[in-house]
Amino acid sequence: MKRHKSVMSAMTKTGVRVIVSTISRYLAIALIIALGSGFFTGLKITNSAMIQTLDDYVSRTNMYDARLISPLGWDDENVTAFEGLEGVRDAEGSKSTDFLALINDNETVLKAISLPSKINHTELIEGRMPTKPYECVIDSYELGGLGIGGKIVVAERNDEETIDKFEFKEYEIVGSVRTPLYINFERGTTTLGNGSISGFVYMMDSALNMDRYTDIYLTYKESGYVYSEEYDNAVEAMQEKVEDLASEEASRGTDEIYKLIAKEQDVDFESLPAMALPMFKEKADEALKEVGKNVYVLGRKENVGYYCFQNDADIVNGIAAVFPLFFFAVAALVCLTTMNRMVVDDRTKIGTLKSLGYGKGRIMAHYLVYAGSAAILGCGIGVFVGSIVFPVSIWQAYSILYSLSELTIVFDPLLMSLSSGGYLVLVLGVTFLTARSELKESAAELIRPKAPAPGKRVLFERIGFIWKRLKFLHKVSVRNVFRYKKRLFMMILGIGGCTSLLLTGFGLNDSISHIADRQFKEITFYDCSVTFAEDMTDLRDDFLAECGDVIDKCTLLYSRPASCTTEQSTGTVTLIAVDSFDELKDMVDFHNDGVTLVPPAEGSCFISKNLSDAYGLFEGDHISVKVGDRYDVDLDISGVYENVIYNYIYTTTGSLEEFLPEVERKVAYLNFKDGTDVYEAGSKVATYGRTVSISLTDEMLKRVNSMLDSMKYVVMLVIGCAAALDFIVLFNLTNINILERIREIATIKVLGFKNFETSQYVFRENLIMTLCGAIVGIPLGIALHNFVMSQIKIELIAFESIRTVFSYGISIVLTFLFTFFVNLMMRRRLARINMAEALKSVE
Repeated sequence: MKRHKSVMSAMTKTGVRVIVSTISRYLAIALIIALGSGFFTGLKITNSAMIQTLDDYVSRTNMYDARLISPLGWDDENVTAFEGLEGVRDAEGSKSTDFLALINDNETVLKAISLPSKINHTELIEGRMPTKPYECVIDSYELGGLGIGGKIVVAERNDEETIDKFEFKEYEIVGSVRTPLYINFERGTTTLGNGSISGFVYMMDSALNMDRYTDIYLTYKESGYVYSEEYDNAVEAMQEKVEDLASEEASRGTDEIYKLIAKEQDVDFESLPAMALPMFKEKADEALKEVGKNVYVLGRKENVGYYCFQNDADIVNGIAAVFPLFFFAVAALVCLTTMNRMVVDDRTKIGTLKSLGYGKGRIMAHYLVYAGSAAILGCGIGVFVGSIVFPVSIWQAYSILYSLSELTIVFDPLLMSLSSGGYLVLVLGVTFLTARSELKESAAELIRPKAPAPGKRVLFERIGFIWKRLKFLHKVSVRNVFRYKKRLFMMILGIGGCTSLLLTGFGLNDSISHIADRQFKEITFYDCSVTFAEDMTDLRDDFLAECGDVIDKCTLLYSRPASCTTEQSTGTVTLIAVDSFDELKDMVDFHNDGVTLVPPAEGSCFISKNLSDAYGLFEGDHISVKVGDRYDVDLDISGVYENVIYNYIYTTTGSLEEFLPEVERKVAYLNFKDGTDVYEAGSKVATYGRTVSISLTDEMLKRVNSMLDSMKYVVMLVIGCAAALDFIVLFNLTNINILERIREIATIKVLGFKNFETSQYVFRENLIMTLCGAIVGIPLGIALHNFVMSQIKIELIAFESIRTVFSYGISIVLTFLFTFFVNLMMRRRLARINMAEALKSVE
């Protein structure tokens, strides 16, 4: 027993000595595994951390599940009615209004909102909450340089109705807040000013002179984790009940409602004769039925910030689904090379141990412990550091866009175990296979040194007019490159793999950067999309008479969200119909692979390419969508057109008349006249009496670009990890190259080669193999980038594989820069080689 303990102690000491003496090799394995496991775990857990952060924020602020909007507003009785609806936990009315404000003598558009008490709680960032009616808190985003103690003045340019909604002409700022109503930087559109809201301001209810609520917010008893199927099912279960009650409540006549209707009709309700009152109420009730039809029940998905957050988080998840697999493959290659070199170097020691009676299992355990301990160290560092560094780094980019609290750090034991387990099995498996091949040999064979690979003529020698002009040492370098086939294969694969990772990273940046320009400059050409309160078929001339001085072209459309369900997917699409596709020729470019599509016939449609990819629908197929809860629309697909953002179905109004009772043209695409400022033109369109909302293409372009800008930080992180991997691979392979050729290097130093000449002799081969690796890495990178882009599945966004010349060039240049840097580091290693020790006989 004592002997056994002493043997184990000796083996343990030997293992420690081996680790210390080969620390660079040991750390190379640990670092490559730390990078791979950390990259995989970090990216994967970032999605969970982001979603968890939002879920915590939503729960903490009690964000609404439904927002109810009625053209005539709501009163306390309406709120009470919703509080009593089965399934509703809380209901709260809210007052809000857009107004022109003076901030430091500069005019801007703000949204004033009454402070909530139960739903959509604000979070104080700085200062305190209002305690007096003339006090307010502002948007936590920087708002015109305002701080605590500043003033917000209600501009005199507001109309009288807007001014009357405020109890005071100016309000003192006492703090700044954030709100779940505005999760990201987007603040919405308005009919005032340039059509864009700059920020919000919260006031006490008594500060707003408004008799009715503009919104009612609801939270449901049954809920669930954000974006989860459980939550979607809970909301869907309540939708119909809430919509029915909302229509009923909006149609309920009260004296307050009658006064509002009378005011719109320039009638003095208070002075109506008793005999005329019943007739007026009867007509008002008929109008209220129409009001009930125009009530909107909006969920969180209609909140821009809430919706965009999921898309952004899913992009990170899409990258995490594919990219780390290549890290895994490169890690396998490095481990295979490293352990193979180690076992080959230990042939004599293995032979000695076998001759002393040690079994294969005990000898094998020595190498498994060496590699396994390096893998455990690497995984331990990688999964913990990756779980913190990656989410925090990516969150720093997203915090520019999203007004949320600090990131919630999430540790996923299952994910961490899977990542660590995968790399541990990889390293142990590679080590076992490598050592097993050597352990098969007899002790006598192992004690003898392995004969070096014989020199052979290479194909390059047959190109006589080039070969004859090469210097002698250059010929030696070329022969050495192809003499060691295994080393050549490993170097080319390792360097090529890293080049491909760099190209993929830069390609991701190219693909993301071009999305907005591709959509809004190559596919859609209209300057503005307008939604009206009623069918504009007979009012087109009236609209153009009022706004025609800024409008060049106007195309009226039917546009409505619809649900599409197939075996492949389920989701929302936008169904658009136009009287004639000729009206769209200057608005939308319908093409596919450079070929312009022929307009669809009656009963047919175009669908966007991302819709085709998501739902598995192609030209010649049949598509069925549901409009509302009642109407099914069935169309033949006559073409698939290239589109990047959102899912669209374009057809003719005649094709829809068969399925829908009314095909109202309530939307218009507008092109403004050349030289017209789009914001001024948009503001004029917004002031038209029947305009409900406008969406400027320029604003959409900025919004999408801002959303995608944050993704560039993620891409830079990916590129940084690829660069680190490249460096580690080059360092390790170069180190192994020197170790296996140490006698050869010592020989040429004995022959009189100086340090610089020795470095040139050795590292010239590295440059040749780097060139070969880069050549192999480019097509590999193209394939990997295409595969990564195909795996990033984001609803309503179609990513394309785009790579610029710069990306190809920088990937190759960085690969060579890393090679030069590694060569510089290794020059000291070559200078320290002890010639006498290296040339000693192994016998």
